[in-house]
Amino acid sequence: IILIIQNKNLSAKIIYIYIDCFINLIIAHWIALNTVYNYALSVLIHPGKSKGSGPSKCRTCRTNRPERSHHCQQCGFCVLMMDHHCLWINNCIGYYNYGYFLRTCIFCTHWINLWDSHFVA
Repeated sequence: IILIIQNKNLSAKIIYIYIDCFINLIIAHWIALNTVYNYALSVLIHPGKSKGSGPSKCRTCRTNRPERSHHCQQCGFCVLMMDHHCLWINNCIGYYNYGYFLRTCIFCTHWINLWDSHFVA
């Protein structure tokens, strides 16, 4: 595309628009890559299995478990600091993958906001 610009103020505005679009593109790709990266880690990292030591006893698997551990019916074992079993990642959200899941939700929210504000007319 060749632009013939005779007004210098107009050329500065066009350059500013290209730089603004380029920065938004870099930010959008960074957010998208972080979303995919944290989603993959929240799926692949085990939430944390209870080792069988603790003050309470699980009624389902009949092992001792630490506090804030709960038995997951879908996974079939006690999970350390279990938050919930997420159907989106088909895994429990527990001690070891909670941070990745939280960052996935945050980056996904930012991606939706960026998409809505910049790319949807």
